[in-house]
Amino acid sequence: MPRIGKIFDFLEKEHLDCVVIKDVNTIRYLTGFRGDSSILYADDRRAVLVTDGRYLYQARAEAKCCHIVEYAENIWHTVAELAQDAKTVGFDGDYFTYNDFNTLQELLCGKELKVIDLKYIRMVKDKRELELMWRAVKIADEAYLRLLDELQPGMTEKTLAGRLEYYMRSLGAEKLAFETIVASGERSALPHGIASDKEVEIGDFITFDFGAVYDGYHSDMTRTVVLGMANSWHKEIYTIVEEAQWRGLKNAKPGITGAELDAVVRDYITSRGYGENYVHGLGHGIGLEIHEMPNINKRGQNVILQPGMTFTVEPGIYIPGKGGVRIEDTVVLTDEGAKVLTGVKKTADGNCLIFYIGGLFMISTNEFKTNVTVTIDGDAWQVVEFQHVKPGKGAAFVRTKLKILSTAVWLRKPSVRLRNSRPLVSTVSICSICTAMVICIIS
Repeated sequence: MPRIGKIFDFLEKEHLDCVVIKDVNTIRYLTGFRGDSSILYADDRRAVLVTDGRYLYQARAEAKCCHIVEYAENIWHTVAELAQDAKTVGFDGDYFTYNDFNTLQELLCGKELKVIDLKYIRMVKDKRELELMWRAVKIADEAYLRLLDELQPGMTEKTLAGRLEYYMRSLGAEKLAFETIVASGERSALPHGIASDKEVEIGDFITFDFGAVYDGYHSDMTRTVVLGMANSWHKEIYTIVEEAQWRGLKNAKPGITGAELDAVVRDYITSRGYGENYVHGLGHGIGLEIHEMPNINKRGQNVILQPGMTFTVEPGIYIPGKGGVRIEDTVVLTDEGAKVLTGVKKTADGNCLIFYIGGLFMISTNEFKTNVTVTIDGDAWQVVEFQHVKPGKGAAFVRTKLKILSTAVWLRKPSVRLRNSRPLVSTVSICSICTAMVICIIS
């Protein structure tokens, strides 16, 4: 059945003669129309989209389930004419201005105006909606992975946000899901720390919270990394949040309420001594809006989670003056539980994915020999394999495998620069559980 049928069912259930809908997202959901400055009118006989000349042809092409009516000067006069035989008129009050209401009340003199709530009508997503959300998620995933390849000390939060946004747009996002959050160091304790001029430094937690929109549908993801070596405090906080998020994902099943799911995670973080540092709800519904129903927080007592609902799971711990961690995934609820749509992993080989972004070390190609030890940012690495390659075409290069001699290192791609040579850009392969890597060095 076309989605417009949901509004006819709503009329019958609420005992209304007609409804007047202004919310652009609800209109888009019910009709397919993507424009704005329009009104959807529906009674028990028909659905009418009232719009102006700017959107007339678009409306005819997109809202095939509706009659299309063009208004001349005042949209409310046209709506009042459509509703002239009605006695009880429902309107989505969350989206009406005070002037809208007064105008409609005056034009519909003698008729009962009743506020209606349509925010629940979009909670359960269909197959097409899930496909669009998956596309939005994949765009954000890929953009983030590209950004990590560029992450270096000295970059500003604004630069990182700008690069991330550029990649999302270049990969097909029609717009950003919301203003990108990049917060580093002490600022990572700000849950909504909009990117600033602060430069990221070795030892910083960096929180990235971002999302893309694809064909109207939103994605939302948060990842927190460490620039440099993760110390014991980094690991403690990150591990607690990671465990809390895992508990949220594990307990997200049909039949539970959003408030009950929030409590599972909140109780765990409190048990670890950081309850007062968890200052927001566990998550929110997501779809045509970045924040929609269902509520996954203390206010979510009245909605029982069902298969097809999409929402975020995003616990966090924030220590003022020190830093914070948030981990967030977008999920769809199935009969078996929560299915994570987000692709960028939070764990690697069982270890928390707190990235080690290596600094520069200086070495010449003739210094690479088997069993030679080099130091990268204070950590000792041993050359275990070494090969000097002279291809038929192109520059010669050194291929070597380095093994970390330190214990418990969480690693991502280090940057390597040769003495008296141009900067190296090379692929680094992790050869075991964060203990070895392979690099190629251009001679």
